Amino acid sequence: LKVNEKLRILHINHNPIRTEGCAVIADALCHNATLQELCLQQTSVKHGSAEPIGRMLLRNTTLRVLQLVHTRLSSEDIAILCKYAERNTTLHQIVVTGSHVDATAARALASLVRTTKTLRKLCLWGNNMKCAGAEIIADGVNQNRSLWELRMMMNHIGDQGAIALADSLTKHPTLYEVDLTGNAINEVGGRSLAVCMEQNVTLETMGLHGNKLISAGGAKDDIVNFLRLNKAGRKLIQQPNVLPTDLCQRLGKNNKDADLMYYLLRQKPDLVGTI
Repeated sequence: LKVNEKLRILHINHNPIRTEGCAVIADALCHNATLQELCLQQTSVKHGSAEPIGRMLLRNTTLRVLQLVHTRLSSEDIAILCKYAERNTTLHQIVVTGSHVDATAARALASLVRTTKTLRKLCLWGNNMKCAGAEIIADGVNQNRSLWELRMMMNHIGDQGAIALADSLTKHPTLYEVDLTGNAINEVGGRSLAVCMEQNVTLETMGLHGNKLISAGGAKDDIVNFLRLNKAGRKLIQQPNVLPTDLCQRLGKNNKDADLMYYLLRQKPDLVGTI
């Protein structure tokens, strides 16, 4: 790894390299100038592994994707990793799953999200952060201007966590995909997300499977409707100087959807003669 000039992707899955092996690999990657994606999955990495990975993030300038899957990192390790990641300017995606996100780890993640200018995708699947962790991270999301995707599946965030995230998503300018699958969100949290979507014109996908939302006629239907409108070009409609021809190019694939066409033409009646 120190001298390799061709390898772009390295996945070490289901191999018990443990903390010592992780440190050796991280040290080698400090000298590597080609690797773009590193995944450590179920590698028996435990407490103490974040420090060498963090030091690697300060020295490596080509890594774009870091995936730590079911590594069971402690909250202290996550906090250390985030501290180093804040100083990294090349990472585009971080995945941390199957670890423990308590208030300490959540605050570190929120700080990373708040300060980063380069991170595009953040996946925090199955870290048992619950509503308290979601509320802390939501504060960071509220001040973020770089994320495209945020995945927080299976974290038991409940209605309170959903409400906090809804507040942070209302006018987020860059997020186009959020996944809240399996988070014990009821209709109360769903309604907050629906209200948020009335103003959000950038989100195009929101994962809500495995929650406790009303199947028909409830908040989920409203959310889905606004997501469809966003995909069809609602953001363009709100721009004062957008040309009808620009909208028509975007709407071409949606012109068989009567509901979408009705909404868009109602908001922009000068399109009638151009579609």
